[in-house]
Amino acid sequence: MKLKIMMPIDKDGDYLKPEYKEKQGYNIGKSKAHVEKLRLDPRLTCRIFANYFEAIIHLYNLPKPYWRRPNKTSGKFGVMTNINGWNEVEIEYNKEITDLDREYIEKIKQLSDEIKKN
Repeated sequence: MKLKIMMPIDKDGDYLKPEYKEKQGYNIGKSKAHVEKLRLDPRLTCRIFANYFEAIIHLYNLPKPYWRRPNKTSGKFGVMTNINGWNEVEIEYNKEITDLDREYIEKIKQLSDEIKKN
Protein backbone atom coordinates (compact mmCIF):
# COMPACT_ATOMS: atom_id res chain seq x y z
CA MET A 1 0.00 0.00 0.00
CA LYS A 2 1.18 3.50 -0.81
CA LEU A 3 0.02 6.50 1.18
CA LYS A 4 0.69 10.15 0.29
CA ILE A 5 0.61 12.34 3.40
CA MET A 6 2.29 15.35 4.97
CA MET A 7 5.14 14.45 7.32
CA PRO A 8 7.61 16.50 9.38
CA ILE A 9 11.05 16.48 7.76
CA ASP A 10 14.29 16.33 9.78
CA LYS A 11 17.69 17.91 9.11
CA ASP A 12 18.66 15.08 6.73
CA GLY A 13 15.44 15.36 4.73
CA ASP A 14 14.10 12.19 6.35
CA TYR A 15 10.84 11.38 8.18
CA LEU A 16 9.34 8.62 10.32
CA LYS A 17 9.26 5.51 8.13
CA PRO A 18 7.75 2.07 8.81
CA GLU A 19 11.22 0.49 8.96
CA TYR A 20 12.27 2.79 11.85
CA LYS A 21 10.55 0.61 14.43
CA GLU A 22 12.77 -0.26 17.37
CA LYS A 23 12.38 -3.49 19.38
CA GLN A 24 9.81 -1.93 21.70
CA GLY A 25 8.05 0.06 18.95
CA TYR A 26 8.02 3.54 17.43
CA ASN A 27 9.36 6.16 19.86
CA ILE A 28 7.56 9.47 19.51
CA GLY A 29 8.57 12.44 21.68
CA LYS A 30 11.50 13.29 23.93
CA SER A 31 12.74 11.60 27.10
CA LYS A 32 10.83 12.44 30.27
CA ALA A 33 14.04 13.68 31.92
CA HIS A 34 14.71 16.07 29.02
CA VAL A 35 11.13 17.37 29.04
CA GLU A 36 11.25 17.98 32.81
CA LYS A 37 14.75 19.53 32.79
CA LEU A 38 13.87 22.03 30.06
CA ARG A 39 10.30 22.51 31.34
CA LEU A 40 8.88 21.58 27.97
CA ASP A 41 5.24 20.86 27.21
CA PRO A 42 4.49 17.50 28.95
CA ARG A 43 2.82 16.26 25.74
CA LEU A 44 6.34 15.98 24.31
CA THR A 45 7.20 13.14 26.72
CA CYS A 46 8.15 10.00 24.79
CA ARG A 47 5.48 7.42 24.09
CA ILE A 48 6.03 4.09 22.38
CA PHE A 49 3.62 2.74 19.77
CA ALA A 50 3.52 -0.76 18.31
CA ASN A 51 1.36 0.49 15.44
CA TYR A 52 3.01 2.71 12.80
CA PHE A 53 -0.18 4.57 11.93
CA GLU A 54 -1.02 5.28 15.58
CA ALA A 55 2.53 6.66 15.98
CA ILE A 56 1.96 9.03 13.05
CA ILE A 57 -1.28 10.32 14.60
CA HIS A 58 0.55 11.03 17.85
CA LEU A 59 3.36 12.75 15.91
CA TYR A 60 0.78 14.98 14.21
CA ASN A 61 -0.69 15.99 17.58
CA LEU A 62 2.56 17.07 19.24
CA PRO A 63 3.24 20.80 19.56
CA LYS A 64 6.66 20.06 18.00
CA PRO A 65 7.16 16.61 16.45
CA TYR A 66 10.02 14.43 17.73
CA TRP A 67 10.70 10.83 16.69
CA ARG A 68 13.57 8.35 16.74
CA ARG A 69 15.30 6.96 13.70
CA PRO A 70 18.66 5.33 13.00
CA ASN A 71 21.66 7.58 12.39
CA LYS A 72 22.72 7.53 8.73
CA THR A 73 26.31 6.47 9.53
CA SER A 74 26.30 4.53 12.82
CA GLY A 75 22.81 3.03 12.66
CA LYS A 76 22.19 3.97 16.31
CA PHE A 77 18.77 5.44 17.02
CA GLY A 78 18.57 9.11 17.96
CA VAL A 79 15.89 11.76 18.41
CA MET A 80 15.01 13.82 15.36
CA THR A 81 12.74 16.81 14.98
CA ASN A 82 11.01 18.84 12.32
CA ILE A 83 13.68 21.18 10.89
CA ASN A 84 12.60 21.42 7.26
CA GLY A 85 8.86 21.92 7.67
CA TRP A 86 6.13 19.52 6.60
CA ASN A 87 6.32 18.02 3.13
CA GLU A 88 4.16 15.56 1.26
CA VAL A 89 5.80 12.13 1.13
CA GLU A 90 4.76 8.79 -0.27
CA ILE A 91 4.95 6.03 2.31
CA GLU A 92 5.16 2.46 1.14
CA TYR A 93 3.70 0.09 3.73
CA ASN A 94 4.21 -3.59 2.92
CA LYS A 95 2.42 -5.24 5.83
CA GLU A 96 -1.16 -6.43 6.07
CA ILE A 97 -3.61 -3.60 6.77
CA THR A 98 -6.09 -4.28 9.58
CA ASP A 99 -9.47 -2.64 10.13
CA LEU A 100 -7.89 -0.58 12.92
CA ASP A 101 -5.13 0.51 10.51
CA ARG A 102 -7.81 1.68 8.07
CA GLU A 103 -9.37 3.83 10.80
CA TYR A 104 -5.97 5.32 11.64
CA ILE A 105 -5.24 5.96 7.95
CA GLU A 106 -8.50 7.89 7.53
CA LYS A 107 -7.61 10.04 10.56
CA ILE A 108 -4.09 10.60 9.17
CA LYS A 109 -5.52 11.72 5.83
CA GLN A 110 -7.73 14.26 7.62
CA LEU A 111 -4.83 15.59 9.69
CA SER A 112 -2.59 15.69 6.62
CA ASP A 113 -5.19 17.69 4.70
CA GLU A 114 -5.40 20.20 7.59
CA ILE A 115 -1.62 20.69 7.46
CA LYS A 116 -1.72 21.20 3.68
CA LYS A 117 -4.30 23.97 4.12
CA ASN A 118 -2.13 25.86 6.61
